Formats: sequence, structure tokens, C-alpha cells
Amino acid sequence: MQRGNDRLAGKKLVIWQFASRELAFGDWKMLSLALGEKQETEMYVPPAGKTIAVRGVVRAASPAPRPGSVPYKDHIIMVHLEDLESAEDPSANGNEAVVFVWSMRDNLQTPAAGWRRGDTVTLRLRPWADLDGQYEAINRRELEDENLLFAEPAWGEW
Repeated sequence: MQRGNDRLAGKKLVIWQFASRELAFGDWKMLSLALGEKQETEMYVPPAGKTIAVRGVVRAASPAPRPGSVPYKDHIIMVHLEDLESAEDPSANGNEAVVFVWSMRDNLQTPAAGWRRGDTVTLRLRPWADLDGQYEAINRRELEDENLLFAEPAWGEW
């Protein structure tokens, strides 16, 4: 909603379902449901329906859970990449991107769980909008920077 996308437009009823452990122990923060203005960001996102190979430097990565320490087996983290390079899409070169990636699959950590600031990574990026219906329900941890939360994210795979 704060990105300017009125996801509640035309809805007559919204049902929220929570696991009791999340209500009791979840890290909840207050978010406004006011519709924000659509803002263009400087973050790179491939065109809809396209997958683009990029190389970038990790500027920040949200923390990943240790396998077995959480009640779920799959997890997604948010990564802020800078200094992108792409032979497939020159418009990515020099830009930044906010990317969701797997940090844990079937209770096994992925390489992204160990990424730290300054690491150089190579990924195939797709628009998150192409996959959000498929992955939106997966537990994920986003970065604390509110400006990055408003940026249009991409999905990354290695």
C-alpha cells in the first residue's frame, strides 16, 4: 500500500490468518495502511517476463535463520546489491537492486545465508511481481531500511 499499489481496491472483505506463535512471539511493527504515492526508484528490476544475469556487490543482507531454529523449512532474505554489471542488459550496469533470494530450503542453508557486505555475487534476476503470488507466503526477512522497503524488488537465483 505504501508503494502506491492499492491492493485492497475493490475488496469487500479481508481475512487475516495468523499462527498463534506469531501473535505471541512475532516481531511486529506498526505499518500504515494509507495509500502512498507511487514513487520511481533508482533500483534495477528486469522487464516483466525477462530473466537477466547480473553480477553485483552485496551492500546489505537481512539475517537468515539457522536451520532447525525456526518452525518452518523454507526462508527468503532481502539483499541490497550495488555496482551491478550485466552483459545481457546494459541498463543494469552501475545500478542497484533490491533482491529476494532463498536463504533456506528444506531446512538447509543456501549460499545466500552467508552473504556479507562486500561479497560479489552472480544471480539471474526476474521481477518479483512475476513470482510474488508463488512466493509471497514464504517466511522472509526484509532489511530495516524503510527506503528499500518501498523499492520494487527482484527475485534472484544462482
